[in-house]
Amino acid sequence: MLLWMAAAAYFFSQEDYAPERGSLTYYIGISSMVRGAPLIAPVSEPEYFGSVGDGNKPSQSEVSYETDEPKASTIWVATEWYLNQHGFGSRDPAASPTKYSELLPEERLVQQGEFTSKSGELIVVVLTQDAGRTRYKVRISHFD
Repeated sequence: MLLWMAAAAYFFSQEDYAPERGSLTYYIGISSMVRGAPLIAPVSEPEYFGSVGDGNKPSQSEVSYETDEPKASTIWVATEWYLNQHGFGSRDPAASPTKYSELLPEERLVQQGEFTSKSGELIVVVLTQDAGRTRYKVRISHFD
């Protein structure tokens, strides 16, 4: 119990963190939606990021990874199915003020989507391709 309390105190003292998969901070700070997200043919370890948020900025959990999967549709369909199974529905892209291609100028935007739950949680999925157009990078961000 004392270990959990110490870990929670440390966790909340950090604004942003990048935990290793399986660590205590990973289990406390990364949402179960992100931890359970499908990783389609990853070519390296996924990178996790979290933020406790502050002010009007919501808390965030994110996983990103690169894949050699040759079809963007395979990645997208599996990710969308996972989100739908957990109560997240696709939101009209016109409703988003964020243009992800402007945030990721060194990568070619392949597909982006926003998914919301009935409770108002938001998941953003961004699929980009590297300059050599041989690998995809997948980012799944959960804001709650």
